[in-house]
Amino acid sequence: MRRIFHLICYMIILQFPLHASGVMAENPTCPLVKVELERLSDLNVPRSGHSLLCIGGEMVVFGGHTSGFVPTPTAEYYKDGKWHLMQMTYTHDNGFALALKSGKVLLGGGAEKPHGIGQTYGVEYYHPDTHSFEGFTILDQKRALASALEIDSGKVVVSGNWYADDAIEIFDGQKHFTHLKSVSSERFTPIMCRISADDIMVFGSHDQFGKEMGTVIIDRLKGKSFMDPLFDDWTLSNWEFLGNECGFIGNENAGVYAYLLAVKNRHDSNLGIVKVEGTDFSLLPTASPIPMEAGYGRIQYLGYLMADRQAQRCYVLGVDDDWRLYALAVDYSQSPAPLTLYHTDPLESRLDPYMPALTPEGDIMLAGGIVDSNFSPVSSVYLMHLGTKYAAASSSGFAFGQWIWWLLALLVIALFVALWLYRRNKTVKHEEDITASPKDNAAETLMNSIHEVMLKEQLFRESELKVANVAQRLNVNVKDVAECIKANRGVTFVQFVNGYRVDYAKQLLRQNPDIKIAALCLESGFASERSFFRIFKMFTGMTAQEWMNQKD
Repeated sequence: MRRIFHLICYMIILQFPLHASGVMAENPTCPLVKVELERLSDLNVPRSGHSLLCIGGEMVVFGGHTSGFVPTPTAEYYKDGKWHLMQMTYTHDNGFALALKSGKVLLGGGAEKPHGIGQTYGVEYYHPDTHSFEGFTILDQKRALASALEIDSGKVVVSGNWYADDAIEIFDGQKHFTHLKSVSSERFTPIMCRISADDIMVFGSHDQFGKEMGTVIIDRLKGKSFMDPLFDDWTLSNWEFLGNECGFIGNENAGVYAYLLAVKNRHDSNLGIVKVEGTDFSLLPTASPIPMEAGYGRIQYLGYLMADRQAQRCYVLGVDDDWRLYALAVDYSQSPAPLTLYHTDPLESRLDPYMPALTPEGDIMLAGGIVDSNFSPVSSVYLMHLGTKYAAASSSGFAFGQWIWWLLALLVIALFVALWLYRRNKTVKHEEDITASPKDNAAETLMNSIHEVMLKEQLFRESELKVANVAQRLNVNVKDVAECIKANRGVTFVQFVNGYRVDYAKQLLRQNPDIKIAALCLESGFASERSFFRIFKMFTGMTAQEWMNQKD
């Protein structure tokens, strides 16, 4: 039987080529993984030029234009497997939508007329708890294709315009937008990055007419404009910036303001990832070159970058000539950062995946967009499963015969294991140890100490808590803490801590049902609202609102 086992193993190796293991021949250290692209219920209104955000655990689309290139004053939220239509106060076709720390959404500007012509003043709030809109003020100047960013004081900075003059203005957080300063370069959908609690950078790659600029000048809210030598060889990859700090990877509570941006090489158009921390720009080291092909032709990366801070990875979307959808995953917490390239089957049409967004579960949603032109937007909605449903790490083309060899190998291994266990049980006598060994007692004592320090000192409320912090408190080895939790609770350290956070969030919800989500996340130790919604549902099987309703 031993010879048969060796023979089968040898045949399996011959039958299992490199590409079937998820490893591309062009890039042996970047796996190519096929994932599911699920078709969800269509939007009620075909649209493009809209915004897509995750608000209060719900995916919401705002504004845009519909068939005939006509602005639509509607929004929709996704719940119970379908989209629910809402009426906005104004139209926001290519306007900005900013999720505020208060839980509301600030909507402003957009095209004034059909065909994307002109700009508007209108500003309104979206209240997610009541699914209602409130028009309450106007911008300092008319804008379309602008960007907005909330600073730590609660004020909002706005910049960018389309076919019109640009400037930087600021919202006081109450009712007034006022001009703050001129810009060194007029842009549309500029990138905004926080430098500190009350200072930001504003920069971009395209002027107000959509023309790519040869020089990237970086403006500051406070301080002088400057240029960075990195942009001598690289240009910003964005065409229309996602906004809402999609690339933020820092920790404002610790005063760390860091971002990831997608850039394009000026010489060969290859993709790069830039890390921005403060005013420092540097290329992010990756464990392998970023793949520009995946066996189906060259990938055109779209420049949309979304960071999942809970998973500590970011995604950049792309398509090939056959219109397969790609998501390049960058595990940015490691250096150099490992890469994984996910792809789907070709889309049913040449859909421009306008404004993607991460769901609370860590998947990517694509809602609406255009196929041929802005006169014929679509209502289709897709979900690229990267978070809740992980695909097997195998590339396309994994043949049925190869699965047979794997199944046969598993059967043979199971047979040998069963035979070994039978002989071992027959020849070796085991004396049951009724009392716990010293080693078991030590593990139990350590587990009790970990539990006690977590509760008494409420370490779980630190959003950046590491296993090293707990080990330091207990004056023990880091490895011992991690292994003790895994052995006694059967979970990782992160899962163990998240359990305390969810329990504490429940306690806060019981005591104060009207608590704001932002405050709930901060008090419970979650790094962001997105991670709170995902983890709470993972532990309870329901959203926070559903849990509250069930409790009532």
